[in-house]
Amino acid sequence: MPATENFSRVDDILKKFMKAVKDHVMDGLDLELAEILVNALNEILSILIKKQSEQVDPSWIIRPHLKDMMLMILKSLAVFQSFMLQGKPDPDHVKEAKKLILQLFGKLTELSEDPSQPFLDANIAQVIADSFVHKNSDQLSSVSLQSPTWRLFHALFDFMTAEHLQLELPEPESIFTQQARKRTQQQSELKQVTFEEIKEAEEEPCTIEEVA
Repeated sequence: MPATENFSRVDDILKKFMKAVKDHVMDGLDLELAEILVNALNEILSILIKKQSEQVDPSWIIRPHLKDMMLMILKSLAVFQSFMLQGKPDPDHVKEAKKLILQLFGKLTELSEDPSQPFLDANIAQVIADSFVHKNSDQLSSVSLQSPTWRLFHALFDFMTAEHLQLELPEPESIFTQQARKRTQQQSELKQVTFEEIKEAEEEPCTIEEVA
């Protein structure tokens, strides 16, 4: 990555990587894949932070993916919680992976629009709303302790503070917002766009036809 003008190729590779992970990895995430994913995200974020320290601005490449990366990291952490939920001690490699995850949340913050606010703190309420608000108490009570839903809850709970518990939960992300996000990604594949342009595109209303 020698210069900003070469970032367009990096942008394309990153988009393909994120799409592949979401389409083919997340639904079957297991311990081995979670470790690989966490290390891959660490490499990506570390390289971009290094470029940022060299006065090369990677924000337009990485910021559209930060929330997806955060969810990938949380779901990887949820996989690592399986030992604890079985009452077993974490193996050494899982302990190391959890330490790396703490570092990754800090790296997300460094690359975010507002590095003065922890990225996880700014988005944890939305993750909770999207993951749990639509489920009623009967659905949650019947969930297995080793299910992805319960492991994700357990992972989130580890990071929650008294301040988080006071947060007002937003509405779960609607299908219209999801469609707007998808449309923005498709548009950005056709040309290089800035982060501000992405935000504007996400705010455009979707039609019923687009959702269908």
